[in-house]
Amino acid sequence: MNEEKDPVEILLERMRPADLNNDLMARLTAARGTIAPARSHWFGGILRWLTPVGAVAAVALLTVKVLDSGTAGTAVKPQSAGVATTPVATKTMPVLVQDNMLKAREMGVIVGPNRQPYQVMEYQWVESETIVPGSNAPAVRVETTRRHIVPVELEVY
Repeated sequence: MNEEKDPVEILLERMRPADLNNDLMARLTAARGTIAPARSHWFGGILRWLTPVGAVAAVALLTVKVLDSGTAGTAVKPQSAGVATTPVATKTMPVLVQDNMLKAREMGVIVGPNRQPYQVMEYQWVESETIVPGSNAPAVRVETTRRHIVPVELEVY
């Protein structure tokens, strides 16, 4: 297992770097005092994250203020004291929601871009909402049929 070294490698191992010239060493030593001290890393990190976060917060605050000022014009204005107003009764009505699965069927298997197989399933169901307004009014029923095609990841071992 003892490998012979290449003669060029042996010569390269023996080589040492040359000493620096005295003029170059003097210039490097003189320039050392003029270098600005480096800022601490934590201050630079905080400043690097604080600037974009502050900008996003300012834009969010401005957006909220603009949206709030847009709804202020549509608010209910006070009426004069001589006009009588009738209060509008806002009574919540019970709503019954019911989902019924009609069918679930396998449509096939596909291979995704990550080379992972997916089984494609079709689900169909009916969403029915029944509004019960009271004893003297008929109930209102609304039915909506929904169909979704969903990829389901198959685990491969």
